[in-house]
Amino acid sequence: MSATVTRASRSRGQVLFWSMRRELWENRFLLVVPALAAALLPLAFLVIAVMVLRGRADVTGGFHVDSGTLLTSCTRPAIAAAILAGIVYGLGALHNEARDRSLLFWKSMPVSDAMAVAAKMLVIILVLPLFAMICAAVACLLLIMFSMLLGGRPGLALAHLPGEAVFQTGATLLLFLWMFPLWGWLLLVSAAARRSPFLWAFGLPLAVIVLEYMTFGTGHAARLVLGHFRPILPFMAGNLEIVTHGTSVGLSGMPLRVNAAALASGAYGISAPGLWIGLGAGLLMTGGAVEIRRRQTLL
Repeated sequence: MSATVTRASRSRGQVLFWSMRRELWENRFLLVVPALAAALLPLAFLVIAVMVLRGRADVTGGFHVDSGTLLTSCTRPAIAAAILAGIVYGLGALHNEARDRSLLFWKSMPVSDAMAVAAKMLVIILVLPLFAMICAAVACLLLIMFSMLLGGRPGLALAHLPGEAVFQTGATLLLFLWMFPLWGWLLLVSAAARRSPFLWAFGLPLAVIVLEYMTFGTGHAARLVLGHFRPILPFMAGNLEIVTHGTSVGLSGMPLRVNAAALASGAYGISAPGLWIGLGAGLLMTGGAVEIRRRQTLL
């Protein structure tokens, strides 16, 4: 009996894995966009390093390499790009299947509707943030290498990088979990909308907010929506900028410090009630997307 259950679980796991792999193969922009975003800062830094080596610029005041600043600054564009890619993907994940008639092919395969939708959701909340963090870590290593060309001493930065990467990855995964209601809503709209899923996904909530304000003069809907997604703001806070003054090159930044206590019990940590309420709402909407796909016909 246990052997049968084990084989069945392994089979479902393989189906889920190949379904996720198929999603990535058909939507390659999910990997390309975060990689390109993470590459922007190293490319800019490489240009500066080349300028310094050719004598067209010089470094004044020493050069300090901080792994927290570098990793955070590489993480922000990669995660922002991953979020944007996730939104675009979520809007078309189920809608495009019905529009281009590939839905008939995939329904003929031994993959349940729940498994198909789960694969799409896992691509968003698991694959996207992890891949974005990998891109950010690689970009950070490139920045450290380029800093050595400018006389930087990256010894401590390299030593602290693994720990910084672990906590940044935890913070990134937590961020995508906080956004779970958005992902569930996008999949629900993608499955239900006959046309223009973007307008339905963002126009409908906006219409509700405006209608409430015009009718009752209140903003409860706006506070409910915007309040839940507030963790995005501190995650994206801080700045890293490459400053040039004449022939001088400087690097300044403010790292986002993430620690285990904040991830576990902070205001937006894993134990926050708002997170679990959002997860419940997201699961309900994802379940709705599964049911709609089960009954879905071609557009």
